[in-house]
Amino acid sequence: MTTTVTHDKSPEQILGQIFSFFVHIVISLLVCGAIYMLMDFLNPKDFPALLTTCIIFIAAFLVAFLIHLTGRQTEAPAIWIAGVVWLLMVMVYVLELPTGPGRCENCTAVGKIVLTLLDMNKSSNLMDGAGRLIGTWPALAMVGYAMGAGRAMHRGAAE
Repeated sequence: MTTTVTHDKSPEQILGQIFSFFVHIVISLLVCGAIYMLMDFLNPKDFPALLTTCIIFIAAFLVAFLIHLTGRQTEAPAIWIAGVVWLLMVMVYVLELPTGPGRCENCTAVGKIVLTLLDMNKSSNLMDGAGRLIGTWPALAMVGYAMGAGRAMHRGAAE
């Protein structure tokens, strides 16, 4: 699917696109927060991190798909960029955290990032175990939302 870039947009149209971009980021983060609160209510010790990760991605995908099923054209498929930027900012923050006994003492830079944000079974304790909550899951929700919106818009355009 190719999109044409027009250079003759009014300031109102550009502001509308910017607003749409941020609204869809907020919706994806609300989906992530709702799933996390639901998991927390149901007792998070019973839910493995991998299951929560999959549920957050699928829920964000489905919400975006259902919102865009009518074929509306929005900036939602582009919010994956915000998810990647968010994850990169959290990675930089993790790299700046001090290490010590019980806190990824002899970890390399890659080890700090992997254990804090990506490992589903073990944590580095650098962010008190909240690496996935603060870094991975919001970014994954934005990527899943963008994929769901893109899939629905592509389906709407094909019909």
